[in-house]
Amino acid sequence: MQLIYHFGYPRTGTTLLQKNLFRFHSNINYLGPKSYDENFKVLINQKEIDELEKIYLKNKNNKLFYFKNLNKKMNLDLFSTNKINIFSSEKYLFYSRYKRYEGLIALTDFLKEKFDLKIKIFYTIRPQYELIESIYHHSHGFLKNFLNVSSLNDLVRKIELNQIEDHSNIYHFLKAYDFNFTFEEIKSKFKDAHIKIFNFKDLKNQKDKFVEDLSIFLNIDSNEAKLILKKKKDNQSKILNNKRILQSNIQRIISNNNYYKSIKFLIPSKFKKIVNNLLANKSEIKYDEEKHMRSVIENFYLKSNKEFSNKTGIKIY
Repeated sequence: MQLIYHFGYPRTGTTLLQKNLFRFHSNINYLGPKSYDENFKVLINQKEIDELEKIYLKNKNNKLFYFKNLNKKMNLDLFSTNKINIFSSEKYLFYSRYKRYEGLIALTDFLKEKFDLKIKIFYTIRPQYELIESIYHHSHGFLKNFLNVSSLNDLVRKIELNQIEDHSNIYHFLKAYDFNFTFEEIKSKFKDAHIKIFNFKDLKNQKDKFVEDLSIFLNIDSNEAKLILKKKKDNQSKILNNKRILQSNIQRIISNNNYYKSIKFLIPSKFKKIVNNLLANKSEIKYDEEKHMRSVIENFYLKSNKEFSNKTGIKIY
């Protein structure tokens, strides 16, 4: 049985693959956990994996005990022996939990007892400045409080002045996008897995090549994959009239509201766009500032990126 974990960095085409390719390709059994359609049944949600994590952490020295618990919780009929099983979640490379893989380790160990299991892992990277800039502005309403900064410029200034306390929120936020660290963590946690790292610039600039390479790795029909993704675009950061559209605190509160989450599929897209445009913060783009911020972040990750490139052959810039 083939099981593939897609650890998608946010803002690297993760949503594009989850929402379109994984759900609809005839060679893929998409397990979840993310759902974009109330009519789509997620086979395994994040809460179930988090419960496995708790069982594993409590009983990891007693496999018989946690396997017994997993037997009660995990329906083996959810997994296909004919199709490629894919579990895709950006949470595992997210700054809030970038080192916590225990739920998936428990699932992997359990399935190895039941099937002749082959594990693959893949994810996509992009230059750290682009990644951090996109994440920050997409989640501005939350991150300015979480990181205790007033702007992305403020965050970069703290990096430049080395004002980062060990194990602070900023420390963990930046560590999550240290590609060399992430690669070593995944290798150590999933020793038997075949790991493949893709480059976001290929998705942007050579989409057919990206889809072809991804299809070969997943062992799915590439022509079908290309057809599915032909007219689909990644969810890019929004820029309008030389201003970046930022999430406001009000938008953050609304988007996290459980009632809103339950009804948002019923709200017309045009109406949501109008309301979001009214509520969003707008920040003028200053290109000299951005050039400086890019340089600071490139230098911050320079040594780690060289090590990563030497190990993987992937050029980040």
